[in-house]
Amino acid sequence: MDLSLSKEDEDDIDAVFVEKDWIGIGKKYDDSLPAVVQLEKQARLIIPERFLTCAKLPAPTLPVFNFIESTLPRISSEIISTRIQTWFSCDSPSIDYGTFLSRSIPAHSFVIGLSEAVGQAWLNGAQSVIDCRFNDGHDRLPLWVISFWMKIIELHEVQSFWKKSITWLENEERRLGAKGVTLEDLPAVRKLLHTSIAWDSKMPYCRGMTSTSQLSRFLGTRWLSDDNVNMMIEELVLDHQEEMEERHIQLLSLNFSIAISNIEVNLAQSSSTRERTLLGRIERQVNVEDLERLYFPTHVTGTHWIAGEINFRKKTFAFGEFHV
Repeated sequence: MDLSLSKEDEDDIDAVFVEKDWIGIGKKYDDSLPAVVQLEKQARLIIPERFLTCAKLPAPTLPVFNFIESTLPRISSEIISTRIQTWFSCDSPSIDYGTFLSRSIPAHSFVIGLSEAVGQAWLNGAQSVIDCRFNDGHDRLPLWVISFWMKIIELHEVQSFWKKSITWLENEERRLGAKGVTLEDLPAVRKLLHTSIAWDSKMPYCRGMTSTSQLSRFLGTRWLSDDNVNMMIEELVLDHQEEMEERHIQLLSLNFSIAISNIEVNLAQSSSTRERTLLGRIERQVNVEDLERLYFPTHVTGTHWIAGEINFRKKTFAFGEFHV
């Protein structure tokens, strides 16, 4: 597989965004635009650090119980009838941070609409957002206000998830207590949520790409995410590494299911490249290192998880279905 960049790719990476070549001249915003244009648009939507400091949002390291008691900017339930396109202006931003932070945020569905429309609006020459709900629409907010609104909506969602998880935990304690059953783990977990478990701190699972916010799914009846399943796989591997090596067993994350779904791409690669892929490494383990069995999770039709087993010695497949 040739990993070198084509001349076109090299030119795109080295290119400099020239505003007059793109803004206000009738260009259409879509995924086919050069990377330099996409990156420039993303840069216009980055929330300035000085504004985030003024906003005083909950720190990711805040314990869960402190986070759920934190006051967040309010999300309005007001129905907005004006067209999304009328919320963009070619004027420069003209509102101070304090005034902006004192106002509610538009409903989630409307902010999503703004997020989907901002790329084209920016190419058309938009420099600001008009919040038609206040001051007769005279104020002009920076384009990155859309990113801030999305961030606040996400914070509300995570806060709601944690509240539901803690309610579930407390209900379980009461339910089991009424039956005369005491589980030491439940009050211990509640204590950790009060004192040391942060609501959104980075964790080492999934190569450091997941956070403690995912832990809320383990407390309650919400669907488990891909990260949740991969976290459990990593813990199982750590707990049973020696046993699996002795029995020639391997337990893989969801990356295996993804690799299988892209098997045609894998087979089309050169032998040297394929050897470095996940499937190539497994092939070597079977042929050279005597791997006997492989266990893996996979998600089927978006409704349940399947536990799979491949027995290389018997040349058999087995599946166990369980609802989450």
